[in-house]
Amino acid sequence: MALPVLAYLLGSIPFGLLIVRRLAKADIRHIGSGNIGATNVRRAVGTKWAAATLVCDLSKGILPALAAVLLSTTTCQWLPAITAVAAVCGHIYPVYFQFRPGGKGVATTLGSFLIISPWACMICLLIFVTTVFVARRVSVGSLAGTFILAPATWFTTHDPALTAAAILIMVLVLYRHSDNLQRLARGVEPTIGSQS
Repeated sequence: MALPVLAYLLGSIPFGLLIVRRLAKADIRHIGSGNIGATNVRRAVGTKWAAATLVCDLSKGILPALAAVLLSTTTCQWLPAITAVAAVCGHIYPVYFQFRPGGKGVATTLGSFLIISPWACMICLLIFVTTVFVARRVSVGSLAGTFILAPATWFTTHDPALTAAAILIMVLVLYRHSDNLQRLARGVEPTIGSQS
């Protein structure tokens, strides 16, 4: 079980916070939405560094999941499933923040499922891109893509372990978007290009 622990610790690294602190000498948790992910990094220090944050957060899912797939010796993918959940939990509730909320888990989830269930990942990514294009809100795309994760995983893999992981991650990510849901209900959720 060392790999899930390592996945959690890697997932806990707050790349967005570190990048903004280095460039702007500021705490991103006090900027914009307060989130440490790529969308808020773009508000704080620009698109280039948002892209860097996105790559880092994707890697937090990709690297542990890849190691888990390579080490897995059974047909039922329990090790990759547990490892993916651990990486996402690290990103959402990092040990370096004393388990207080960090990121919202979308990029790390995408990185994990790109390895453990690539077809499900592609379905969710397609839903995400289409929804963002129509709604002009990253949060709406994230919610739509997350909502379809579990059924897409079952439909493409029929693996109970991966599907259970997808359900758990879906619940966690949707819960972390509760503020976005409230802002959407009030009609004040920022659109793409907004600095607020």
